[in-house]
Amino acid sequence: PRFSPPHQAVGLAFGFCKKESRQPCHRPRFLLNYLSLTAHIKEVSSLAKRCQVCGKDAAVGNLVSHSNIKTKRRFLPNLQKVRALVNGHPQRIVACTRCLRSGRVTRAI
Repeated sequence: PRFSPPHQAVGLAFGFCKKESRQPCHRPRFLLNYLSLTAHIKEVSSLAKRCQVCGKDAAVGNLVSHSNIKTKRRFLPNLQKVRALVNGHPQRIVACTRCLRSGRVTRAI
């Protein structure tokens, strides 16, 4: 044909939205892989930004400049990966330093 679709001109391979349905998808395959990867990253990062002992997570506040211009910022907790005893078995958890200092976490040796 004289005019080819844009995905053929660029050389993008189109995939399937759902494997069980086998219906052609309107998204390119690299975008589907990127979306599934970012969904996995968001699950992992949301787990890592929260203390698994007390549940402390990021707080939102303002960054105030010298001219009193306010922009949003995040206050992240000081989280550490430690091996701790969970139900008598050593397990790697993410805990804030306040929980570590106060003795809420028993470290596994």
